Amino acid sequence: MTARPILFAAAIALQACYSSWDRGGGDDASTDPGVEDAVMDSSSDPDAEADGWRFIDRDDPDHNIAVDLLFAAVCDIAWNGTSVGLVYHGMESGAGERVGFIPLDARGRSTGGERRILDGAGLASAMPRISSAGDGSFLVNVLQESGGDRIVVLRLAADGDMLSMGTTPDWDNIVDPLCAPVRVDDRVYVVTESYGAGEESNVGFMFSYPDLDFIASTRFLPTGECWGGDPLLMKDPVSTDLMLLHRCIPMENVVVEWLDPDMVPRGATTVFGHAPVSAYHASSSAGGWMGYGFEQRIDATSLQLWQFEPGGGLWLAPDIEATFYSALMDSDHAQYPASSGVFALYHDESWQVWARLNASPPGWGWVDSLMIVNDAVEARTFEDMPMPAVAWTGGGFLVVWDEWRMDTTYSLFSSFIELVPVY
Repeated sequence: MTARPILFAAAIALQACYSSWDRGGGDDASTDPGVEDAVMDSSSDPDAEADGWRFIDRDDPDHNIAVDLLFAAVCDIAWNGTSVGLVYHGMESGAGERVGFIPLDARGRSTGGERRILDGAGLASAMPRISSAGDGSFLVNVLQESGGDRIVVLRLAADGDMLSMGTTPDWDNIVDPLCAPVRVDDRVYVVTESYGAGEESNVGFMFSYPDLDFIASTRFLPTGECWGGDPLLMKDPVSTDLMLLHRCIPMENVVVEWLDPDMVPRGATTVFGHAPVSAYHASSSAGGWMGYGFEQRIDATSLQLWQFEPGGGLWLAPDIEATFYSALMDSDHAQYPASSGVFALYHDESWQVWARLNASPPGWGWVDSLMIVNDAVEARTFEDMPMPAVAWTGGGFLVVWDEWRMDTTYSLFSSFIELVPVY
């Protein structure tokens, strides 16, 4: 099975534009270092109260994360409470495809050496996804196509040491999971899509924790007329249930279904979204959950971003100029609460990595920003699309992405978007 096909909108020439949007008193933050003049040290008056909060890009220019592999692409990150785990797909000189891991600090600086956590045949389309296991370790899932398609699940220590590994039985025609493993108590869950003979469905796999022995699989059939693809899995914030999200193809919305710990649907279904959905992502924490999506209309030269939440709220941002887009998004939700969705679009002969950032500092309302994260670099073609990932690391959001640049070829870059008080 080849990598998941990426659907693109038609390319249309148009002029550059930057859009920002605030909801409820938040401040938009620029990557211009001059914005830091507004963020002052309150040490002269320890009782000073902040006048507001802002998100500020602390990496301008972008930070380059060095790798030993010939290239690093389709990266993902997760925060375990003290450190970040970074995974990516690469190739070793004189060898084949690899899945790499690098430990990072909260701001994206390497704290240890690069590890090859998975190698061998069948990794040409590998798109590793990583999550926190909740006990300081990380969980990674990746598709390996060798003789048959199988999902490999890894449990890693914070420095990348292998703690345990599990695999599914061989399946025909499954694709790379769009989301990382989800741990609930003594089980780990993975979902992906399966393309059988004339039958397309979502499929879930269950493993034991912490040894990752395979337990069972479940095929999720369409709910009524709402067949869906691009499945994502989250833990319900207030129970041990699971939340299965997928695209509803006929309605072009996002559907949420609740599953019990045995992956049996509970029958409750909620439809969210702003049709049609070009891409979406969602994430949860003990503090709740948030979803992000966007659409690029064929008859328009823009992309419209939206957010959806449990109460059924739907927030629309002003259109963002775009001629092309990456069909993969990422998001993260923290107990703060804080949430962010990241995505990439092509405009004016360059790729732009965008971040939608939200947080509610203690005693303060919502702070919202919508910003371009990556530097303006040389013009690029459609094929050079970056794949961004995001994680809340305690004081802000770390955004990591792969990008082709002349001086680094395919490499990884990061920006730490800090949430800071303004006095």
